[in-house]
Amino acid sequence: MENASAKNINYNSFDLAKLICAVLVVMIHVDPFGEQVNTNIFSYLNFGLGNYLCRIAVPMFFVFSGFLLYRKTPLDKFSLKPSKKYLLNILKLYLLWSLIYFPLNLIGILQNPNGIVFALALYARNFIFKGSYLHLWYLTALLFAVALISFLLYIKLSAKKVLCISSVCYLIGLLGDAYYGLISPLLDVPVLGQLINIYFTLIGTVRNGLFFAFFFVALGMFLSQNEIPIGRKKSLLLSAASIFMLGIEVFCLKYFNIAKNFNILLFTVPTALFGFTYLRNLKLKDGNIYATMRKFSSLIFYGHMWVSVAVSKFANALGFDIKATPIPFIITLTVTILIAAIVIKISEKKAFVWLKIFY
Repeated sequence: MENASAKNINYNSFDLAKLICAVLVVMIHVDPFGEQVNTNIFSYLNFGLGNYLCRIAVPMFFVFSGFLLYRKTPLDKFSLKPSKKYLLNILKLYLLWSLIYFPLNLIGILQNPNGIVFALALYARNFIFKGSYLHLWYLTALLFAVALISFLLYIKLSAKKVLCISSVCYLIGLLGDAYYGLISPLLDVPVLGQLINIYFTLIGTVRNGLFFAFFFVALGMFLSQNEIPIGRKKSLLLSAASIFMLGIEVFCLKYFNIAKNFNILLFTVPTALFGFTYLRNLKLKDGNIYATMRKFSSLIFYGHMWVSVAVSKFANALGFDIKATPIPFIITLTVTILIAAIVIKISEKKAFVWLKIFY
């Protein structure tokens, strides 16, 4: 159990890791080596980055969130106050960034071949269950996971029981995502197959707060109350071994054509666990740079998709065919960082402090 003084520790390594993870998320959405239509070395590199190494990023974000939130209150005297404040802040972020991305959604709604009514219904479903835009599912998942975990702790379930329940949900999520091929034969079973199809029609994905974020946020919560007795060197070795096994898992799933998606993977669990224990034991000297990194990571994560679309539209308008090159990724990342730097700098001025609502 962490003592009161531990609550005042600045985990600067987390802020550094968050910045790296934000860049990894950009790599998931914008192919670093360009969109490749042929099976060549660059297509395999894109796959390896986007569906292997970069898949570590979001689980780490969830673990950090769970740890930093639930360390604020001892579970034997659990208070909902920090959770309520946190949920309100996340909800505000979600609504704000949903509004920012709505123009892009509106284009899709107006161009939907099934009509505006269908498109609006689809958007409403996605807004609640999948995220209003491609990457904003993270916020809806975080909202659900924190609300569920806080409720379970409030009714006096232990941290261990909450983690066990979330583990079962994660295993179900595995079968609905990366290991979907194992349950696909069940689609032919009359009642069960219909239930599976109804779920995916209504909800759309298992990459959500119940089957994905629930576990990793609960893991962070558990680690906020229990320190795993593993040193930094051993954590690093175990983390490296887990990343290696994650690679084997991903490429086996691809080779045997089992995966529906590569969001929920088995070896992201030990990778996140040992990666977290390593970072927790990594003491970096305090400095303002880490608070700045935290701001950059948020703005890069939330803003990069708008920049990506703008880069693509601008290149098309000028007649440049750059899709199969690394240029879209380089420009997207560079411009996103520049915009983030401008927003952060301006938000430090008294008249523009309101800009902090974006991160």
